[in-house]
Amino acid sequence: MWDRDPIQATPQTDEIFQVPKDTTPTWEVELLLSGALVFSMLQVPGLLDEAIAALRPRLTGSLNYGGFMLYFYLKITSYALIATFVLHLSSRAIWVAALGLRSVYPGGVDWDKLSRGPIYLEYAQRTTQTLDQMIDRADNRASLVFAFGLLLVLMSLAIMACTIALVAIGGLLGPWLVSAATAPG
Repeated sequence: MWDRDPIQATPQTDEIFQVPKDTTPTWEVELLLSGALVFSMLQVPGLLDEAIAALRPRLTGSLNYGGFMLYFYLKITSYALIATFVLHLSSRAIWVAALGLRSVYPGGVDWDKLSRGPIYLEYAQRTTQTLDQMIDRADNRASLVFAFGLLLVLMSLAIMACTIALVAIGGLLGPWLVSAATAPG
């Protein structure tokens, strides 16, 4: 039943541990993207500060306000993205921990070996999730957080594009409108 290798003291089984079949098929991509986004997004707030410090003295009037508005929006968005993808990596860590528990304890909690009273055991059995339920819920939660993060990115890009377009249109039409309003006649 046990391996003869003294270093490896685990029971031999014919079943190889695998990630559950109903796991989200994109978990690897989610982890890669979240890790890359957290690493890169941590640099964005500092880069935005440098960019606005260099650009603001060169802007006048409505372009100055538009530039600051864009800077402020991008900075808040970058912090929101950092928080979202750190939360995603944390939820995936819980999922990995649950997978590790299942690989070590494939049968789950052995309730017969707990030396507790019958009331506690009944309550614990009723309220404790199985490892498969915990893995599924952690997987679904991590995927939802990742989807929310991607939705936040897409919404941020769309709003940023609209803001840039409005600031550019205002910057181009502003002098023309001011000259037309002050023209005699």
